[in-house]
Amino acid sequence: MGYTVKCFDAEKKVFENEISKFEKVLEQRVKDFDEVNTELSKRIDKFEAYFTNLEKENALLKSQLASQNYTSLQKENNDLRTSNNELKKKYDTDCEKLEKEKDELKMHYKRLFDSIKQKKADSQVFTKSIPKVNVSDKIYTGESSKLISKKVSQFTTYSLQKDRKYLKKQHSSKTFVSQNHVKNETSRQIWTLKKENISKRFTYSKNKMFSIRKRDDSVLKRVKDVRTGIDLPQSLPSNLEKLGLGDGV
Repeated sequence: MGYTVKCFDAEKKVFENEISKFEKVLEQRVKDFDEVNTELSKRIDKFEAYFTNLEKENALLKSQLASQNYTSLQKENNDLRTSNNELKKKYDTDCEKLEKEKDELKMHYKRLFDSIKQKKADSQVFTKSIPKVNVSDKIYTGESSKLISKKVSQFTTYSLQKDRKYLKKQHSSKTFVSQNHVKNETSRQIWTLKKENISKRFTYSKNKMFSIRKRDDSVLKRVKDVRTGIDLPQSLPSNLEKLGLGDGV
């Protein structure tokens, strides 16, 4: 009997402790709930005040809109419409101008390209139609009927040969005479030169050679200025005088 009472007292004490813990937890939770409730009440008050202000502003805007002058709104609308129409007209005009300029540029470049193609075609036809004239790399001295090689006469013939190569590259718009006629005419003119010019040697002094070289450079410069080709001369002496190769050698 005494043992049973002790066990009951022990269990009762445990239950009382548990109840005490639950009461403390419940009290803390009630306290927390009250704090949350208070915070929510404050927030609710703030939101209610905010919505109240929104309603007041809404009512004010409605009253201002109702009292606004309809004529001013109509005028503003008309101005915007007029401005829009003007901009549209300007846009259409600019588009037409640009389209016209585009067509003009296309026609201009088409004519330009056609002209370039035509010039190239004419140039090719003209180049193919030019007769070839063979020119010897040696010169005739007028004595003993022998030809002097280019190496011996390099001081007097180098520039002219170089000029001849330059002239071959130029497009000439004038007609060349036939090769046989050139040979016959040249031979006749050489043999009719004055005797003192025919018998001249290529043995010159240092000063004379310098003068000849200077003269050849001058001839080279004049020949390079030629752009449309030259005619073969009717007489050799007159041509030599034109090129600065007359009796002053």
